[in-house]
Amino acid sequence: MTDSSKKPRRRDLIKWPHLIVRGVWELARARKAMSSFGARDIRRLNSSSIDHAAQSGRNPEAEELIDRIGFVVTFCARYMPWRSDCLPQAIAAQRWLSTEGIATEIRIGVERPEGGEFGAHAWLVHGETIVTGGDVAHFSVLMSEDSAAKAPVQPSD
Repeated sequence: MTDSSKKPRRRDLIKWPHLIVRGVWELARARKAMSSFGARDIRRLNSSSIDHAAQSGRNPEAEELIDRIGFVVTFCARYMPWRSDCLPQAIAAQRWLSTEGIATEIRIGVERPEGGEFGAHAWLVHGETIVTGGDVAHFSVLMSEDSAAKAPVQPSD
């Protein structure tokens, strides 16, 4: 993880107008993709990200790009005229990072606080780094590549 003094900040956005445009574009693409979206699509996106990153090779500026893209997507999502909560942000950042040769994984989790309502959340990770989704410590992972590999096979009738 990068030094906190090098993390992107709101004032850095003035230096990155092209990144703001790209963030809006990726969020719009994610919103369109979600119009016909299911759980299998998340697994497909994760596989596609890994495959694309493998073809692109390793990006030497990966850590800085991960921080910057995660920051920009999260920032832009607040100002979209459509709903751009956790899943669209994860999809947008994943697509963007895969074009940079960086493999990521969308994870889906749930929480059930005592006396509270059930909640679901999506976030994007690169290794152990959370790219989008904020603090996910109180969520139990429901769907990730690890859980997909361990999922029992349903017998067909």
